[in-house]
Amino acid sequence: MEMIIAFRQLEAVPALIELLNDEDISIAALSATALGEMGISEAAGAVASLGAKYPAHEEVSMQVVHALRNMTTDDQYK
Repeated sequence: MEMIIAFRQLEAVPALIELLNDEDISIAALSATALGEMGISEAAGAVASLGAKYPAHEEVSMQVVHALRNMTTDDQYK
């Protein structure tokens, strides 16, 4: 994931969105983080859905919020 983020490999975006539905919550949360770090605002709905799926899971919730914050185009929120 780190290399995908570092080199902003946009061809990985569809796979990252798919991984948001992974049964392993850690993989799904890492995918949300990667999409956020890359600033892929088109994935905001899918990332928000992950948060809605696991509202009581603190780690997922934090990573979803962080990802969504990074996706904003308004610098006042960064």
